Amino acid sequence: MITALIPAIAYEKASEIVKNSKYEEISIMNAVLKSGLMNELELNNLIDSETACELGS
Repeated sequence: MITALIPAIAYEKASEIVKNSKYEEISIMNAVLKSGLMNELELNNLIDSETACELGS
């Protein structure tokens, strides 16, 4: 899931999200929302796009 976020938030921020989610023992999705980098709708749109692309592979 985190790779789908890299174009939207850049590698450095994505890396911070992963570190924070591990440290706080929360999901990547919750870590993204907690960071304020995007809202739930934006995050869901990115995830849905990633899923749609995987289905076509």
